[in-house]
Amino acid sequence: MENRKSLMRFLSYICFLVSIFCIPSQGRAAVSVDANALINVQFGETNDGYPFGGPTPSYSGPGVFSASSNNWNLIAGPFLPGPSSGLSASNIPLTNAAGGSSSVTLSYTTPNSFIDVSNLSAIFNGTPQRNLMTSYLFADSNRNGSPTGHDGPGTVVFGGLTPNAYYETLVYSAADEIGRGTTFSVGGVTQTVTPNGSTTFSVNNNFADFISRADVGGNISISMSAAGTGGFPEANLNGIQLRAIPQVDSHKLVNVQFGENNDGAPFGGPTPQYTGPGVVSGTAGNSWNLITNNFVSGPSAGMSASNIPLTDASGAPTSVLLSYSTPDSFIDISNLSPIFGSAPQHDLLSSYLFADSMRNGNPSGHDGPGSVTLSGLIPGAMYQLILESVADNIGRATLFVVDGMSQIVASDGVPIQGLYSSYAEFLVAAGVTGDITFTMSAVGTGGIGFPEANLNGIQLVRISSTAPIPEPSAYLTAIVGLFLLGWVQRRRA
Repeated sequence: MENRKSLMRFLSYICFLVSIFCIPSQGRAAVSVDANALINVQFGETNDGYPFGGPTPSYSGPGVFSASSNNWNLIAGPFLPGPSSGLSASNIPLTNAAGGSSSVTLSYTTPNSFIDVSNLSAIFNGTPQRNLMTSYLFADSNRNGSPTGHDGPGTVVFGGLTPNAYYETLVYSAADEIGRGTTFSVGGVTQTVTPNGSTTFSVNNNFADFISRADVGGNISISMSAAGTGGFPEANLNGIQLRAIPQVDSHKLVNVQFGENNDGAPFGGPTPQYTGPGVVSGTAGNSWNLITNNFVSGPSAGMSASNIPLTDASGAPTSVLLSYSTPDSFIDISNLSPIFGSAPQHDLLSSYLFADSMRNGNPSGHDGPGSVTLSGLIPGAMYQLILESVADNIGRATLFVVDGMSQIVASDGVPIQGLYSSYAEFLVAAGVTGDITFTMSAVGTGGIGFPEANLNGIQLVRISSTAPIPEPSAYLTAIVGLFLLGWVQRRRA
């Protein structure tokens, strides 16, 4: 009987503690790519009697982006082997990755046509991505007898987008020939994809990654032309993934970028100002506060600064202040081989504040953690805190701790923003004095190279202006816990 009483007393005490200390929750797990914000497009060939392949089956797996559902829009047409006037279509309605309707449309034009090469020696034959990566829209071939040997570029236009909003666009390109390069241009930025035979998705090998803004009419245009490489040059486009970057009010968003001064070190610097979106994008601009200092290669006394004033993403002044402390220093690695070296976020993710390195001769092999404090916040208000962490070493891991919550970010070598591979994300309440403090320390061996903690940038989004009010269920749980505790005490008496 006494054991039973002890068990009930223990359970009621745990219930009470949970109700008091764990409500409301201040941490949350970030979700994968939202299927409703993702558009997938696959290009394929209709069955026109040619032996190369087709009709192209619909693909239903993930690309570089994956969601809870991976619906693809199959855009197909005939293969035209000889001279032709080309193919085009306008305003094809597209569904999102969840299969739901969207406002987005697709238009294309090419001087050539579509082709499925699955019956040839396509690079992705025998892989789960076969249906996506063995058929494509092609342009700028040499089938039409042009004196230049090129038929001209092709274009794809997405319409129905949010005007002036940011989107990330992945364009896939792999054919039946290793070394055939395709040059893509989006928003004035150009990248060339040249397949090397690998069936692992990697940038510049079988896809290109762009971050660009829709124009005032809600359009993003992609052009493609042959890079002039390979035995039979032409431009190939297997598919596209278009992801809307989440937008937040620029006046509720504060962006911080860490960079190195020009101190003569050969790794890089001075760090250029970054002006694009991060994990989230401001609705009225993406201004970043560039915080810089020197790189110290050997033992040092560390660096610190207090109460640096910050502007919001629109460039307007705020009450928010930043203070930092590190036993190490800052560094720009843009002259080395940074993971995001050719990515749109290069300026942001190729320089960082670092701590807990092994430069100061500490017997433990670690110099100690760094810390950053954001003050001048609204006491008790909820904030989304995004911590960017990418270095030049695959596998180098950084442990971030915020208000008792912890997350580890370990670079995986893929130059695509991903939770736990390039950033950590916390939902946290500002303290009673209006501040949020986090620490960063090195984890493990650091992959190739040596361990240290890296912080490239911060995005702070104000979610609420007041402290959160517990849900009714929270009060109910607390009342039940108190009742059980009182009942047990009464039974003991």
